[in-house]
Amino acid sequence: MRVLAITFAALALAGPAVAATPRFALYDLQSDLSHASRNEYGDVLVRPLAKVAHKGTTVRCASACRFGAGWLAFAAKPHLAPADVARAKAGYSKHKGWTVELSLRPQAVARWDAFRQRTAAAAKLRGVPDVLVVVAGGQIAASPLASEIATSHGTVTLTGFSRASATSLARLLG
Repeated sequence: MRVLAITFAALALAGPAVAATPRFALYDLQSDLSHASRNEYGDVLVRPLAKVAHKGTTVRCASACRFGAGWLAFAAKPHLAPADVARAKAGYSKHKGWTVELSLRPQAVARWDAFRQRTAAAAKLRGVPDVLVVVAGGQIAASPLASEIATSHGTVTLTGFSRASATSLARLLG
């Protein structure tokens, strides 16, 4: 009976952190990252789950994450979510490597265009493009620069994937 009670308690504690992990999302690292995932200088700080739980939407940094192993928390809503995507297709080219082409739903196109214009203006102002974070299955699948993303007529081509993460995301959004 004790083992059952301990198991339920552990699941109850893990539940909110797991529930806050998105199936698919696209974030801007510069503007969307929670303060819990930054050090005192404002740099990205990957931490254990216990340090970022309940500080925003938690995302796991695993093999495809350039920031190290651990967890990040994002305080803002994602700029793209599963409901924004009508179709997803993984592809490969010698110039871009592994990519995922997303066909956006009509209600998401204007919001995406406004986001893209904001990131382009920020890049002009600061002299460097923003880093975007693509989440698939609760963990970071790619982190391309905003300037590496191609947009045309409601289609967004995300770059920076491995073969496994690109095909996984395309299947997930299928």
